[in-house]
Amino acid sequence: MGFEVPDAWPEELRRRWRVRVGSGYSAPVVAGGRVFVQSREDGHEVVRALELASGEVLWNQRYAVPFSPRMGSGRHGPGPKASPAYDGERLFTTSITGVLSAWAADSGELLWREDFADRFKKTLPHFGAAASPLVNGLRVVSNFGGKDRRSSASMYKRASPGGATPSRSRWCITTS
Repeated sequence: MGFEVPDAWPEELRRRWRVRVGSGYSAPVVAGGRVFVQSREDGHEVVRALELASGEVLWNQRYAVPFSPRMGSGRHGPGPKASPAYDGERLFTTSITGVLSAWAADSGELLWREDFADRFKKTLPHFGAAASPLVNGLRVVSNFGGKDRRSSASMYKRASPGGATPSRSRWCITTS
């Protein structure tokens, strides 16, 4: 399941298909003959799987995610900004409001969803949540906490003294 470098590159690339997917900054994930995309359309975040060879929509899930950028960040739009993570069976997404979701990659079924809002102050970075989930072994990690990627059981919780807002930092996981 890796990229095969061709012996010779074509002199010119040819578009094979095009699909309108909405707005946002999320990068697509290409794996297992599919393209997984997270975007925004009409106040909803949309997660979909496309057939890599044809661009055919295999599944499509929409869910309301109200969000208005604040304090001068409006030109950056309402997201989503995090890119999905894929573990071979599941797709993990982080909404612009920081909600972590697990989807069955083959069907688009929502397996579990975790909204960490009750553990933190009711504030978000002015631009919204942007840190992508990270799959590491049995864990899927977000900047709000870590879950067992299969069962959604909590594996760790981010310390939040006084209900502090989680950081927008990028990940660094180390093992000994």
